[in-house]
Amino acid sequence: MTLVVKNLSKKFDDAVILDNFSFKMEEGEIVALVGESGTGKTTFIRILNSLIPIDQGCVMINDAKLVDTDENGQVTYTSGSERWAYDNEIGMVFQDYQLFPNMSALENLMEAPLAQKILSKQAIREKAVALLEQMGLGEKINAMPKTLSGGQAQRVAIARSMMLDPKVLCFDEPTSALDKDSASIVGEMIQSIAAEGTGIIVVTHDINFAEEYSTRVLSSAEFI
Repeated sequence: MTLVVKNLSKKFDDAVILDNFSFKMEEGEIVALVGESGTGKTTFIRILNSLIPIDQGCVMINDAKLVDTDENGQVTYTSGSERWAYDNEIGMVFQDYQLFPNMSALENLMEAPLAQKILSKQAIREKAVALLEQMGLGEKINAMPKTLSGGQAQRVAIARSMMLDPKVLCFDEPTSALDKDSASIVGEMIQSIAAEGTGIIVVTHDINFAEEYSTRVLSSAEFI
């Protein structure tokens, strides 16, 4: 797996958030983006996950391209099978987890794979149960999100993001609402996921967490 970003630029009104930024990540890497708020970290991973449009640049994972810019500055997003291929190579764990509140932990994991019809319902359920057990949540498969602690909700969100076997997984402030012990559990899970070949991008204010659990740290000055 190789994630390649070339000459990426983005501004909101007159505020330049990303300026001609290029980036490359290989499988198994854990890259931490650290710095103050407003320096483009979360904007960057939201762009990678098709949540914010770009002004210029190219983004691709292996041969699957999300967006490109021609010599005239025309930005074109892919569609159809190429876009489907890209979207299935990447996942995101949001800062506020964004679990569906009216669904159990198990149902949260099953929702996207069922919509895509990539496996049978039974196979999807078995995979979801196995991931929750892997996350130490075997007794919480029928629990509703409001009954989970912050650390448990974070682990459900991580398991959900892994249901489609992404090659790149992005984390937005994964430890911001967690105590030290829960943060350590999440850090070890991130390392375990990366050990299986997934590339990880972590946006964090916690420089100690970044240095302990990542393989590469980029500060704000390096990506704006």
